[in-house]
Parts: sequence; structure tokens; C-alpha cells
Amino acid sequence: MVEFINGRARVLRENEKTSENIVEINMDVANFSSLIMGSINIKSLYRLGLLEISDITKLDLLENIFMIGQKPLCTVHI
Repeated sequence: MVEFINGRARVLRENEKTSENIVEINMDVANFSSLIMGSINIKSLYRLGLLEISDITKLDLLENIFMIGQKPLCTVHI
């Protein structure tokens, strides 16, 4: 489990208590990698059926947590 406080992520230990705002998401590692790189966002993954979420009301919150300001950009000229 990962806890986000003031925009910072922290991995929780197995028996560590969490806040009451828990949401579970499920996606494959390829889509998670694309999300972290900024190639796709949470809402697009959900809309395409590539992400499952335990509480749809948290979709906007997750969108903000995983928001990337700049999509990947290739700077190599061939």
C-alpha cells in the first residue's frame, strides 16, 4: 500500500495503519509504466477499460496524484 500525504508518496509497512481514504486500483504493469511516464492518464486508462478502481468517486483525486506536467518528448534527430 502507498499513502499520499501533501503530494508525497510513502510505502506503508504490512501492519501499519492507514487513513480512512483508501482506494484500490488494478492495472497491468505496462499501463502503470505508461501512467508513470506520463504517456496516458488515469481517466483515459479507466475510460479504455484498462484500469479498475474500487471507488469511482476517487477518480479525480487519483488523476491529480498521477498528473504529469509534460508528456514524454523525443529529442533525437535522425
